[in-house]
Amino acid sequence: IDAILARKPQLVIIDELAHSNVSGSRNNKRYQDVLEILTAGIDVYSALNIQHIESLNDVVGQITEVKISETVPDFILQIADEVKLIDVTPDELIERLRDGKIYSKERATTALENFFRKGNLIALREMALLKTAHKVEQQVVKYRSEKDIEAVWASHENLMTLIEPGYSSEKIIRSGKAMFDRGFKNWFVVYIESQRLAGKPLAEREKLLSLLELARKLGAKIIALNGDNPSEVLLNFARENNINTLMLSQYRISLYYRLFGSSLVDKISELAPEINLQLINDEFTPAKTKLTFELESKRTFNWHKIMKGSLINLAIFFSLGFALLPLSRFIANENIIMVYFLFIILTNRHRGLVSATIAALVATISFDFFFIAPCFSFAVSDLQYLLTFAVMAGVGTSFNLVNGNLRYQAQKHSTLHQQIRQLYEFSRKLSEALVYQQVFDALDEYFPRLFKAKYALLTPSLAEELTVNHNQLGERLDLTIARWVFDKGQPAGLNTNTFAASQVYYVALNSQLRTRGVLALIPESPLDFFLPSEQELLNNFIANIATTLERIHFTQIAIQTEVLLAKKID
Repeated sequence: IDAILARKPQLVIIDELAHSNVSGSRNNKRYQDVLEILTAGIDVYSALNIQHIESLNDVVGQITEVKISETVPDFILQIADEVKLIDVTPDELIERLRDGKIYSKERATTALENFFRKGNLIALREMALLKTAHKVEQQVVKYRSEKDIEAVWASHENLMTLIEPGYSSEKIIRSGKAMFDRGFKNWFVVYIESQRLAGKPLAEREKLLSLLELARKLGAKIIALNGDNPSEVLLNFARENNINTLMLSQYRISLYYRLFGSSLVDKISELAPEINLQLINDEFTPAKTKLTFELESKRTFNWHKIMKGSLINLAIFFSLGFALLPLSRFIANENIIMVYFLFIILTNRHRGLVSATIAALVATISFDFFFIAPCFSFAVSDLQYLLTFAVMAGVGTSFNLVNGNLRYQAQKHSTLHQQIRQLYEFSRKLSEALVYQQVFDALDEYFPRLFKAKYALLTPSLAEELTVNHNQLGERLDLTIARWVFDKGQPAGLNTNTFAASQVYYVALNSQLRTRGVLALIPESPLDFFLPSEQELLNNFIANIATTLERIHFTQIAIQTEVLLAKKID
C-alpha cells in the first residue's frame, strides 16, 4: 500500500475486497487499504462476492449452511461511485467449475457438493441482483434530487398505503401486502400526524397503533408525515421517494364535501395524474375496536375552564359593545363588524376550538344586542342580519380552526427542534464518557427531557448476570423478562407479542457486536409513546447508549490487556 501511495497512479486494481491482509500489515482488512488509497485521491477498481456483504452474512449462512468469516461493511457499497454486476447463470458457473476454470478439478468437486450447489447459486444470484438494483435506485433518487425533478419516474414500482384513523382497518394493510408481493420494490405505510389525529377518540388512536404494528410485521416501512394538508404532504413524500402507486381507503364523503369541497382522491388525481391510485372499500367502525392497552382516562371537557373563558368573553365583547356604542352614529355597522372580528382574533389566538367558538357566538350576541334594531334586545327586525350573524360565527370559528392548526404545527416543530438539541447534547456527553457511571448519569439527566416515562436500566456483569443500575419501576420490573430480552436481543412486554400481559416495555440495547443491556420503560401514555416518531427517537437514544457501552467495554479490555502484558514483561 505504501508503494501505491508513493507512486500515486490514477487508478489501481485491488482484487478480493473482502480478504484479510497478512499478519503485521498496517490494516487488518483489504477494504481498509482501499479506503486509505481513496483518501489519497486514487481511484480503485475491486471485486466483491455477494456472500461477503456484512448485512447478508446470516442469510447466506442459513441458505448455504456455510459460515462466511470474511465480510465487508455495507457502507463500502454505498460509497462506491459505480457498481457493475458480473452475472452468469448457475448452470454456466457450474460448468466453469467442472472445467477447472475457477478451482482445480479436485477442489471443484468438493465445492459443487457444498457451497456451489445449484440452489445456493440461484439464491446468491437473486441477492446480487437485488443489491445492484438497490444501488441503481439510489442513483435515480440522487439524480432526481440534483435536477429538482418532481414528476414520479415509474422506473420501478414503489407502493404507499395511507392509514386514516377512523376509516382504515386491517383490510387495507393486507391488501397492500398482497399488492406488494406482486412485484413492488418498496412498500411504505404512512400516516399523518396532525391536530386532527391528536384530537381523535382513544379507540381510533389505539386502532392506528395496531394497524402500524400489523404493517410492520408484514414488512412495510412505517413513516410518520407531518402537516395539515394531506394531499400536499403525501405528494411531497411520493415525489421524494419516487412512489408511483398510492393505496387509499374508500369511504362515504360528507354532503358538504360533495357540494363545496373535494375528496383526497380528487385532489391527488388533479395534482399528480402520473400516480396510480388504488381504492380499497375499507370503512372502519370504531365501536368494534378491541383495546389492548389499559384505558387512559377518557378525554373530557374542562367545564370550569370553559365557563371561566365564557365569562371572560362576555365581559370583553359586552365592554366592546359599550365602548363602540357612542361611535355607532359615525361608523357603519359593517365597520363595527370588522372591529368585532379583530377582537375575536386577538382574544382567542391562544385558546382551543371550543373557547374560540364560544367567543364567536358571544361576539355575535353582543353585536346584536348593541347595534341591531331594536337595540338593547336580542330581537332582530331585519332578517338579513341573521345571515350576518351566521357569517360572524362561521368566520370566527374558521379562523380559530386555521390558527389552531398553525399553533399545532409550530408546537410540533418546536418539540422536534428541542428533541434534536437534547439528543445532540446527550450524544456529546456520551462521547466524553470513560466509565459506565458517566453513561448512567447522562441517562438519568437526559431521559426525562426526551420521554414521558419511568425507566430502569440493566447491564451485564463480567459473569453475564444482569445488574440493575437505575430503577424507577420498583417491583414492576420483572428480571425474568429482562433476561429474555437480553438473551434474544428483542423487545418484550407492553405492545409486543412476548410477555404481552406486562405493563412494562423492555427493549434491548443492541450494539454492532452484541446486546449491551436492557432498558425497561413504563410510558405515561402508551398511545403516544408507540407512535413511529417517538419510537424513532427512542431507537436513536438507545443506539447511542449501546455504542457507548460497547466502546467503554473494549477500552477497559484493552487497558486490562496492556496491564497483563506489562506484568508478563516484568
